[in-house]
Amino acid sequence: MKRKSSKNGREARKLELASLVAECVEIRTIAQVSFSASLGSLRDELPDQIELGVNVETGFNRADKTIFVRTRFRFAARYDAAEEDAVCIQACYFLHYSVPTFEGIRKANVVAFGELNGVHNAWPYWREFVQSATTRLGLAPLTLPVQRPVTASGASRKRSLVRPVTRRGKRAHLPAT
Repeated sequence: MKRKSSKNGREARKLELASLVAECVEIRTIAQVSFSASLGSLRDELPDQIELGVNVETGFNRADKTIFVRTRFRFAARYDAAEEDAVCIQACYFLHYSVPTFEGIRKANVVAFGELNGVHNAWPYWREFVQSATTRLGLAPLTLPVQRPVTASGASRKRSLVRPVTRRGKRAHLPAT
């Protein structure tokens, strides 16, 4: 139980650090700067496993009063014993924010903000891209779950890297996070 308490403490601290930036920041632009979608060998049934990954880089320019966040998302689906992905979709988004001042804002605040708010702000664009890309690949549209931000209590979205895919009607859905 101590481990969970420690994790909740880290998440609460990250939220506290990010909130200093989130209170004053404005989004200037969000741009999809790279993307790819590939289709491997598919079978009649849906792949057993999915991988959903996110990588975040942050930076800032005090002179221009700007913060940038680069989020890289990756979705891959594969069959249990397969070495290659049946489906792989990747995209990178560049988010550019402005702040009225950097007074009281440190690098740790910007990093925490990027990991929480940057991902949260880019997620709807990523979600739409995955749905569009699966359709363009000739597959049933795949709907990713809504991304849930960390709460003040420290509870966060639980995103396992490998989960089963469920199917409802003609649409494939990932289980809610």
